[in-house]
Amino acid sequence: MRYAVAVLAVAIGAIATRFIPAIGERAAFLLFFFTIAQTAFWLGLNPGLFAMLLSWIAVNALVLFPAHISVHDLWILNAGFCFASAGMIVTTGFHRRATAALWESRQDLDFAQKVGQIGSWRLNVQRNELRWSGENYRIFGMPNGTPQTYETFLSIVHPDDREYVDHMWQAGLRGAPYDIEHRLIVGGEVKWVREKAVLEFGKKGKPLGGFGITQDITRYKRNELALQESRQRYAGIVESALDAIVTIDANQRITLFNAAAEKMFGCKAEEAVGESIERFIPERFRAAHNAHVRAFGSFGLTHRKMGEPASVWGLRANGEEFPVEATISQCEINGGKSFTVILRDVTELKRFQDSLIKIQAQLRTFIEQAPLSIAMFDREMNYLATSRRWVEEFGRGYDDLTGHNHYAVNPDISAEWKQVHAKAQAGEFLKNDDDLWVQADGSRHWVRWVAYPWTNQHGEIGGIIIACEDITALRTAQERLALVVEEVKAGYWDWDLNTDSVYLSPEWKRQIGFEENELLNRREEWECRLHPDDRAGVLEATDNYIAGLLPVFELEFRLRHKDGLYRWIHTRGVLLRDPNNRPLRMLGINLDITDYKRQKELRERRDKMEQSVRLYAVTQTAAAIAHELHQPLAAISSYSEVALHLLRTGGWSPEKLSPMMEVCAQQAQRAGGVIRQLMTVLHEDDSLSELIDIGFLTREALDLVKANGTMDGFDVELELAAGLPPVRGNSLQIEKVLVNLLCNSLASMRENGMSAGTVTVTARCTDETPAMIQVTVGDQDKCETDSATLKNMFQPFHRGKPYGSGMDLAISRALIEAHGGNMWAERNADTGLCIHFTLPAAS
Repeated sequence: MRYAVAVLAVAIGAIATRFIPAIGERAAFLLFFFTIAQTAFWLGLNPGLFAMLLSWIAVNALVLFPAHISVHDLWILNAGFCFASAGMIVTTGFHRRATAALWESRQDLDFAQKVGQIGSWRLNVQRNELRWSGENYRIFGMPNGTPQTYETFLSIVHPDDREYVDHMWQAGLRGAPYDIEHRLIVGGEVKWVREKAVLEFGKKGKPLGGFGITQDITRYKRNELALQESRQRYAGIVESALDAIVTIDANQRITLFNAAAEKMFGCKAEEAVGESIERFIPERFRAAHNAHVRAFGSFGLTHRKMGEPASVWGLRANGEEFPVEATISQCEINGGKSFTVILRDVTELKRFQDSLIKIQAQLRTFIEQAPLSIAMFDREMNYLATSRRWVEEFGRGYDDLTGHNHYAVNPDISAEWKQVHAKAQAGEFLKNDDDLWVQADGSRHWVRWVAYPWTNQHGEIGGIIIACEDITALRTAQERLALVVEEVKAGYWDWDLNTDSVYLSPEWKRQIGFEENELLNRREEWECRLHPDDRAGVLEATDNYIAGLLPVFELEFRLRHKDGLYRWIHTRGVLLRDPNNRPLRMLGINLDITDYKRQKELRERRDKMEQSVRLYAVTQTAAAIAHELHQPLAAISSYSEVALHLLRTGGWSPEKLSPMMEVCAQQAQRAGGVIRQLMTVLHEDDSLSELIDIGFLTREALDLVKANGTMDGFDVELELAAGLPPVRGNSLQIEKVLVNLLCNSLASMRENGMSAGTVTVTARCTDETPAMIQVTVGDQDKCETDSATLKNMFQPFHRGKPYGSGMDLAISRALIEAHGGNMWAERNADTGLCIHFTLPAAS
């Protein structure tokens, strides 16, 4: 068959060469070479040689002989044809064998991919062309040969993994390794695949493409997840078990050590695993333990209990031994045995059993040695148990009250107490923190008590228990303290540092204008009322005192009153500590020192004012003296100069008189310079120039006058216009002017035999000049004042009345004029005198 095909192929080539001139004339050998090559490739070596022979015959018969060429050329052409044909057959045969081997290898690869469920792919990045192997098409559930791109691949990736896959591929294009696991959606089902690829890059590092494999790992993943879930369930059961679980191998090496075992033995699992179990067994029990485990392994039982409670002992990491209950089981896997022990620490059980033995003795000891008076009675009020304190306070001479009847011991007990006992026997819980007990001998005892029933194991009332404390001494001390606090008007406070609860006494609340029920006992009520300028310092001092940084706690601060104003408070406190020296409570008292602070402030202001006025008086006095001395000194200087001139122009011995007259002139000039220097020093004033509210300053001046105690029987009426503009000046000096005028008016009326009267102070803007403020101080003095007195009363040292130094009005007028104002006096229409002064309003 193959040879027939070879004959047919050569025949077709011969016919084409014979009847197609273009081929016969220009490419006579072409079709024959093609026929030989195709025959050798598709049909094999021998058919190829056979086709070469037939083609050689046809070439000579149809091409060479009819062309009448020379014999030499004929030999050369025939040799060339044979040599070319032979080479072509050999090359084609080699290519045929390589192609067959490649095809077989491809078939083996496809079969191997199918068996291993591993597909391959190649991606051309430039053309975005993705080629898949057949197994890859099967894994992705797509028909073989379907054109693929990177985007169609991503569309099959699970939506939750798509971003991750794209991110890893882009990283791979930048040189990162590409080896990932992700999910696919194939036919509505989820598949797990692993992809690994090698990326190919150009010379400049530009990505060209990549070759990779896709492995279907769905079954592996499912098994892995199932195994992981099983392990998690097992680990969860083991780790959440309340009992210790320990597994050892045949060599008694620990392979499992759960959380309860870690807690029980005080050892971490990573430290225990791999160690011998003997590490957790007391040395004296190790030999017996080994024998028990070997015997248990040889019996073939799966589990059994080890010993009785408290008969098996464990050893903690710190060397402490403890009793345990243990259950052991064994299993064999792949020929290797393992033993699992479940352990329960019965230390608490043993302790409980021991405590049951001691509980009655401890209870009796507790009752007997309790710091309170405690007694236990039956239904008939017979004593069952008492504390020593009860016997000491209420025993009436008995050393032991057990068995005695309470009413027999206390025949004078009141009906009210018997009623309390009856109610407690009926099941009520009763208490009183402040009760008076008058005994038969007339002694009075203040007690704090509580009475309640006790029940037996059946829940039935078996009697009552009374706890009592004699607080007579405490109450007496509290009464004394209350009297002291009430007398000195001290408000006290008690701050529990553990609970942050605060007690504020009624007086504490009254100091800032509240009744007891109007203000809650909270620390915030104190803290929120602190003046903003004081809050930080007070809180810091409190914290420092509690921390031990301050030796004493004594502060002055302001608290906001109910009326919105602030009251000055002086507080002093002490810190109580517990037995461990930790701060426990802080107690203290508050004193309202507002009036004291006010008086102190007024005294300080009066002192400053007096100092300012004295300085001004000295200045005025020095000025007057300087003025009086300066004229004669100037005359002496002038006359000395004239005499010196005459002497120099006359014949008098100038060389003798001239130096003396020069000295005279120099001394006179020096005296004038000294006086001027004194004037300069005395006029140096650092007083503060400030904006002044004349109404506020008038009220302050009145407070100063009242503080001096000169108001007895007299009143001062203030008529201050609203909305007065401020003035600029020294407030102390203007205030001193107001005080002088008020004091002069009061003194004048008192000197003229008046025991009562009214001084009127008005302040308003003047009618002529609204920019000037006029202040008038008028009295009701009955003394007649003439025009000359009104004119001279402001002169220094003028004494129109038998009181005063004669400088007050002069100084006051000088101060007003220094501020740009004026001062004058007028008689009232009826009686008395008015002194007016004006001050310019601040621009």
